[in-house]
Amino acid sequence: VGGASTVAVAVDSKVEGVLVNWCRRMEVAVDERRVVPTAMELLGGCFDRMTNLPFRISVTASLWMALRLCSSGGATGQDLRKLEQISGVPAKLLLATESRLARAVKRRRSRDNREEGLAEC
Repeated sequence: VGGASTVAVAVDSKVEGVLVNWCRRMEVAVDERRVVPTAMELLGGCFDRMTNLPFRISVTASLWMALRLCSSGGATGQDLRKLEQISGVPAKLLLATESRLARAVKRRRSRDNREEGLAEC
């Protein structure tokens, strides 16, 4: 009963715990209660189609993009270096993955807007 969904919930809570831990270790100025849900949404919503990336890179890139989206001044190079050090994912790879993720988010929004427009007809 609920085997697969139980595993998914366990994985989600572990990933959420990792993200909270990384935010605390990075000592970011942004409220982690906003960053972590945003990162989880990015991870679940866009990386489901980008299956060729290792999971650690996906998690780290989603956190980086969430930090950039949730902070008023944007995340800094110092934040990027801290995340690189904590996660073990090279900064260049994070930036390249962030670029791919941004395109995926843009395509998804465009598709959602198109579907919404068709539903109104």
